[in-house]
Amino acid sequence: MALCNVNVCVYALVVMFGLGSWLAVNGLFVELSFLVSELPEGWSLPSYITIIVQDHSTALLSLTFFMANQYEYVTAFFIGAGLSGLIPSLLALSQGSNAEPTCTNTTNSSDGNFTVEWVYGEPHFSVEIYFLCLAVLQLASGIAFLLLNVLPVCKREHDPTRVDNDKKPTGEKPSGDAPEKTPGQPRAHDNPAYEEDRDEYDDFVEYRRASVAMGEYAVGRRLSKKKEEPPAAARYSSSAVAAAGDLPAGYAPEPVKLSAGQLACLYVVQMWVSALMMGALPSVGSFSALPYGYNIYHLSLTLSTIANPLACCVPFAVTAASVPSLTGLTVLATAAGAYLLALAATSPEPPLLDTSYGGAVCVAVTVAAYALFSYVNVCLASLFREQSHRALFWCGVATQAGAFVGAIALFLPVNCFNLFEETPLECETVVLNLF
Repeated sequence: MALCNVNVCVYALVVMFGLGSWLAVNGLFVELSFLVSELPEGWSLPSYITIIVQDHSTALLSLTFFMANQYEYVTAFFIGAGLSGLIPSLLALSQGSNAEPTCTNTTNSSDGNFTVEWVYGEPHFSVEIYFLCLAVLQLASGIAFLLLNVLPVCKREHDPTRVDNDKKPTGEKPSGDAPEKTPGQPRAHDNPAYEEDRDEYDDFVEYRRASVAMGEYAVGRRLSKKKEEPPAAARYSSSAVAAAGDLPAGYAPEPVKLSAGQLACLYVVQMWVSALMMGALPSVGSFSALPYGYNIYHLSLTLSTIANPLACCVPFAVTAASVPSLTGLTVLATAAGAYLLALAATSPEPPLLDTSYGGAVCVAVTVAAYALFSYVNVCLASLFREQSHRALFWCGVATQAGAFVGAIALFLPVNCFNLFEETPLECETVVLNLF
């Protein structure tokens, strides 16, 4: 993915807008290591948060917003969405981890009794300051969204094939000098030649898209019923690029058009990825990591969230754009997710609990799972955007549907059937009288 066709200032605003998409949710999740020990929900708190945030429909709304923009900005949005996890994670790391609890004697001076209780370590700065920093970032994201809608430089970055929406088929071939409609003239869709003209209009749009890739605008060009030879940029397919290497200067590869069956397969992959990454795994993250200790849980939360924006940057260098490659990466990510689900199912005594490296394996697998899922997510979004605006819209629908199904699928076992167990505290509250 090249950045030569985008405006840097607009790109930065899109990244800032994406930053606010999941800032509150990600910021809350990376702080869970401090919250599960204080709030009454305990280890089940992540599952409650996951099910609640399914009303957070930013993924669908944001992707719909970018239907009118060049597809290069979709990646910018996902980079911003990744930063919405990176920045809170860095704040949480600087805050320090919740130190392992210790049994401490506390004496009541009024009656001479003392109590043996669990006492947790204090962070470097309070939870209140942490959430105040997130509020400032959320405000900046809102300002960026406003600027994207009002600044002329941002409006000029809209997809050129959607700027002139008034150039619809009207029974006449698209041209720069379209005749004005006279009174009594039949409507376009009443004209028997309308469908034929629609095909020609679609050819016209495709020609403009290819011309834009070459830095030209073929506005008003008339296409005959017999298709003209497409511009040179459109003749370079992805397979030709793979065989011949880089394209000549000024040329762009033609997006590979997928069949209906391939699109359906990718929609299923998108739902599956969202179900695990946004629904299932966050719901049971506490049960898979907390048995190894609060430090392990803190690291798994923060490092896996940091891996998200790093994975979003990988498509700039290597992009998986075929159904087999995306399916293969999804299988690898699913295998890592299955291991984490197995850890949660065996809580409070997961595998390798008594070893020195069990916690490290848990953190490494968690980071790998989220990185792979994030990479597949970005590649799918870019691929859908290259297909059509409708495909990108249904990508957002599949994302929301998958996340909802994944959250529901784990909420019930965690909170209704109690299939996941917390590690029992070995130091219970005891009250003794000295007299």
